[in-house]
Amino acid sequence: MSKFVNTLTASDKTIKKTRATNLELTVKMEAEDLVRRLTREKLSLIAKIDNLTDLGPDSTFSLRPGGKDFDASKWVSELHETTLDLDLKDVELEAAEAILSEWFSKVVDEDDAPKSKAKGAK
Repeated sequence: MSKFVNTLTASDKTIKKTRATNLELTVKMEAEDLVRRLTREKLSLIAKIDNLTDLGPDSTFSLRPGGKDFDASKWVSELHETTLDLDLKDVELEAAEAILSEWFSKVVDEDDAPKSKAKGAK
């Protein structure tokens, strides 16, 4: 039989599996992209904190730690905000990684129904 005939006469189970496999690949790529995007954002926040906390002088001869126009209030506010953003980004990244792991890392037997880990689920 040709591929054409096989495709036209495929069972419901075969058709569903083909569609599910294609859908899984698309969704998994989106989940991986989310993890990558959040990781990039986290690294950016870490770099910002590194820059904020580098209070060294411009040169070894400088007597002005923090720079000429250092604003203590602005520095504390920006460091606080960035630190909070980093903490929130860690939570976002952890949730995205959990979704990726739960839904795409292991093989699930056909007898196992999808089990939601949403809050309040029993």
